[in-house]
Amino acid sequence: MEPREYSELFFGPLSPDDNITLSWLVGKRCRSKRFKRKDLDAFVEKALKLGEQYNTFYSCAPTNLPLESTARGSNEQVTAMLAFHFDIDLLSLAAHVKRELPESEEEIKAFVNEVLPPPTAIIFSGHGMHLIYILAVPICITDEASRRRAIELQQAFFRYVSAKASERGWKIDNCSDLARMLRFPGTMNLKDSEHPVRCEIREMDGHLYTLEELKPYLVFADVKQAPQASPVPQKGEKAYPDALEASRIYEGCMVIRDLMEHPEKQTEPLWKASLDNLCLASDGVEACHEFSQGYGGYSFEETERKIALARKSRKPCTCDHFRTLGADCPEGGCGVKAPIVFALPTAWDRIQGLLGHEKLDPAMFLDEGNRELLAIAMDRYPAEYAYLKMRLNKAGFSLRDIERAVKQTRALLYQASAENDFNVESCEIELEGLDLGGMMDPPGYRVDMEEGVRSFHEFKGEMQCTELCSRPVVITRIMENVDTGCERMELAFLRSGRIKHLVAQRSELLNKNSLVKYADTGLPVTSSNCEGMVMYFNSFEVANQELIPLSRSLGRIGWLSGFKEFYPCHYQGQIVFEDADQDLIKAIGEQGDYELWKQTALKLRENPISRAMLNAAAASVLLEPLKLRIFILHSWFSSRSGKTAALKFALSFWGDPMKMIGNFNSTAVGLERRAGMLKHLPLGIDELQQMARNLTPAMAVYQLGNGQGKTRGMKNGGLQETLTWRNSIMTTGEEPLSSENSMDGVISRAIELYGAPIDDPEFGRLVHQVSEANYGFAGRLYIRHLIDHVISEKGKLESDYHDLRARLKDAFEAKDLGNVGVHLDSVAVMCLADLYGARCLYGEATLPIETIIKEVIDMGVSVLVNVKEQEKEDSIERAWSFVQGWVASNRNCFKPHATPRYGKLEKDGVYITIDILREAMQKAGYSYAKCIRGFMDRSYLKVFQKGSKKGTHQLQKKINGMNTRVVCANIEVGDVEDDCSEFLEAGEGFFARQQVG
Repeated sequence: MEPREYSELFFGPLSPDDNITLSWLVGKRCRSKRFKRKDLDAFVEKALKLGEQYNTFYSCAPTNLPLESTARGSNEQVTAMLAFHFDIDLLSLAAHVKRELPESEEEIKAFVNEVLPPPTAIIFSGHGMHLIYILAVPICITDEASRRRAIELQQAFFRYVSAKASERGWKIDNCSDLARMLRFPGTMNLKDSEHPVRCEIREMDGHLYTLEELKPYLVFADVKQAPQASPVPQKGEKAYPDALEASRIYEGCMVIRDLMEHPEKQTEPLWKASLDNLCLASDGVEACHEFSQGYGGYSFEETERKIALARKSRKPCTCDHFRTLGADCPEGGCGVKAPIVFALPTAWDRIQGLLGHEKLDPAMFLDEGNRELLAIAMDRYPAEYAYLKMRLNKAGFSLRDIERAVKQTRALLYQASAENDFNVESCEIELEGLDLGGMMDPPGYRVDMEEGVRSFHEFKGEMQCTELCSRPVVITRIMENVDTGCERMELAFLRSGRIKHLVAQRSELLNKNSLVKYADTGLPVTSSNCEGMVMYFNSFEVANQELIPLSRSLGRIGWLSGFKEFYPCHYQGQIVFEDADQDLIKAIGEQGDYELWKQTALKLRENPISRAMLNAAAASVLLEPLKLRIFILHSWFSSRSGKTAALKFALSFWGDPMKMIGNFNSTAVGLERRAGMLKHLPLGIDELQQMARNLTPAMAVYQLGNGQGKTRGMKNGGLQETLTWRNSIMTTGEEPLSSENSMDGVISRAIELYGAPIDDPEFGRLVHQVSEANYGFAGRLYIRHLIDHVISEKGKLESDYHDLRARLKDAFEAKDLGNVGVHLDSVAVMCLADLYGARCLYGEATLPIETIIKEVIDMGVSVLVNVKEQEKEDSIERAWSFVQGWVASNRNCFKPHATPRYGKLEKDGVYITIDILREAMQKAGYSYAKCIRGFMDRSYLKVFQKGSKKGTHQLQKKINGMNTRVVCANIEVGDVEDDCSEFLEAGEGFFARQQVG
């Protein structure tokens, strides 16, 4: 049977706008999401999807919590009771501790057939069975009276089922609370993670019950009867086993005594606070019912429930809490911290108890508490102490040993109070303007609007209250970065009468040394309270770990793992943008008229350059899934040719172009961080001629084209996170990015298009206006198309790309213009973006696919032809051309007696001084080492062999009488003037030697 059918039956009676709650466990944290009844399909779909990974539950009742709240909801927030529900566990060593359970589904079904009416539905929960009795008419809960009635009905049916189960030796859990969460059918029970089990609907007859039909199965408790079995402390839990009768509380606490004598003064908070203390007395259960009889809203079941909770927690309300509820406590208090202290035995009571023993067992005084009583008796009650010593001596104790033991424990006096047994009562935090979803005060702290954050601690037997900070501060959200896994925390605090929010790294907020810097934001921290605030944050998180929402966060834009989500265009749930600069993320949105934008785009697509720019913007998001390298598209032409207008319109594909566009008048770090934040969206940079002084076009191309920022260290050691990106870079200018001396890497990374993107200046002005007022529609439609129709089909994206690339290559080679060049991959991905855009954006989906592909290929070919027409020689050829021209223009500097002299001209080549050649080439922007190696490979330089050693390009040559390292360039220089300088120098040396001889 379908979970959708069951959900329709269960929630069918609700109105369309009633809220239903879905919860799931992520680790130990409970996440919840609320849906409207009219969105039941989305509710079921979400439940089944989550149920494959997490334990997933649905609430049995609607609540009055707002739709955006992430709290589960409680009995106090339920607005209707839809059904009776029971959870009978099956015996399972892996899933349940209890052993008093049925062993099989057949046993449970036999039990149902024998003692119960047929359930509306029986659901196998994985390790048990849910019995559901859906009401034909829900019980509406509008006030406390109707809420108590609904609780009593649930408990009445449970009493019957529990009693019948007990007859078979079974113990079943009490699931009679109104806000009960049950496992959603169709999901996985992952309680035993190694053996997950699917929850399934076993039976569903669809019968809806009236209360009259179920009346025989409702067992109401008799209010007049004394309580039969109120909960008692379980084994291992701390209790008050020595507490005396409740009458001592009445004698000592004038507030509770006055409420007992004048029940009309009892408000519900004061009633609950009083029961928290009375129930811990030796006759506490009877005392609580007696105290409650006069309360106007008295209900035996509600009182029983309150007694059970109070006896389980054993955290009685303090006198301070009574005062906050309006109780008229005496000035200065009564000398105790809580009323229960009056019922605890004093030291005198305990000493009398020892004296009352017929025989004192020496083993009794191995107990530290009894030794403390002897010390107290020694100081305060000498007669009783002497009598105890005499009896102990008769029991075999040495008087000397007794005295020694008493002296050792004399300083440890018994504290007859409840101070060590409880902290300040935790209350739900209520801050005006914040929905905290039921978050509670951490143990030992109190948070409120008036007094901020206060901490409570015991000092020398007294409860001390310290103001931690003057204004309330709470943790409202924890955010986990999708990329790094690092967590950030969001704090909310009161400042100047309004709620402010702060998001910071978890490591900084939980470090007393780094926390103080956030005082600049208005956070109420100082150097003196930072340590206490860190302890408070830790306690707050532990106490509310199931209630603090956990959100995903990102510090950049683009694809998420799996390519099923693209932030911020298409994603599931909530993702928080971490960066302090929110302008860029806000720019990625929709505004204006999509039809007007589309008509303008169709007009621009008639020009191959503006069409290429639009496609480069769309192709940016395809680079990551295809694992292609970054490309730079540079449009250059004279002024007033529509370059900036076309760039702005291309960026309007994704969002507000005025916030997305940048300019070259930026630092290298600024460009790096902008590229890293955009990640997979195009980076648009306008006006090359405005480039900052500390940048060159080549530096910008290499920095942005590498897709990775600088490696930087941190102040405290280690490395900062290195920014990465893989997107298209779109630039404009009135001159090309590359120059005659540019390295090959610049040319291979940049697609330089020469021409006017917009021929008509009037149309260019219109494009400016349209792009600034209408944007963002295309990007969202395009991403949705990619996710739903391309990426979802395994291998389709890669197949489409390789098919277009092959077609584009064939089409270009058919023009017989030579090699296609290094930009084939980049232009092919632009063609792919054009193809997908034609299908989902520009209304061409109805055209034959071959017609669309032909237009796409024509666009790609026009781009490749444009690039081919501007193609430069490679850097080695350009460097050699430079050397030839440099030699020709400086021919006179190679002649004998020239000043300065660059080398020698000989018939077999030009000998150039190495230092002078290196200086000339580096000044012209060429890499000397790279070019010399290239010249040798292409035989532009002579290679000189030295014996068996590998040849070298260097040679020693006498120039102006000095041995100089030179290279020999294979350059024909025509007639060469004989250089007799070496002969004359040799002759002068000979005659000089003859004269000396």
